[in-house]
Amino acid sequence: MRGNYAGFVHQINNNVFANTRVAGGSGKHYAAYFSSTGALVSNYNDLYSAAGTLAFYNAAEQTTLAAWKTATGMDANTQNVDPQFVSITDLHTVKPELNNAGVAVSTVTTDYAGLTRANPPDIGAYEFTLVPVITTVAATSVTSTTASLNGSALANNELLVTSFEYGLTVAYGSTATATPSSVTGVTSTAFTSALTGLTVNTLYHYRAKGMLGATPY
Repeated sequence: MRGNYAGFVHQINNNVFANTRVAGGSGKHYAAYFSSTGALVSNYNDLYSAAGTLAFYNAAEQTTLAAWKTATGMDANTQNVDPQFVSITDLHTVKPELNNAGVAVSTVTTDYAGLTRANPPDIGAYEFTLVPVITTVAATSVTSTTASLNGSALANNELLVTSFEYGLTVAYGSTATATPSSVTGVTSTAFTSALTGLTVNTLYHYRAKGMLGATPY
């Protein structure tokens, strides 16, 4: 990304600016270059440089995303991750940090392939959905009539509603709400549910569950 201000407002959202050059030549490897201050409105992007200085702004190099944010006063929600495009001609990415990490822009309703943009949209040219990972974890605080059910969710930046199914068979039959009731983000998040009123000396089966829209995991 390169710009010089000349009375225009630069509105920059939901873009990936990646410089993947790692060797050769004498030029700098900037992901973004603005020679002066001006009417820049920038946020919810991905700035990435594989080598060298990340960006240039107002006659100074900005070596990190934190330095860029300080210099520009913007990009509070911008990422600094390698988008790992499929190829130099196929700009699809499946990086969790970019999934649902953008901001809705009323004038941009479809992606590069013509698919409807979600709200919030993904950062980059294409919309994509990642499969969450739900893990059932061993129960704790087990007594004759109570137990704490445990699970873990890697939401991959999707929004998952969490719960547990339990019962006397693997058909379960009962549902328990979980705490927290929903999870998102790009790291595993634990969730739990405290059951009471269980029958003494009875085997129970349970599993952790996450719902992404109408799809269970």
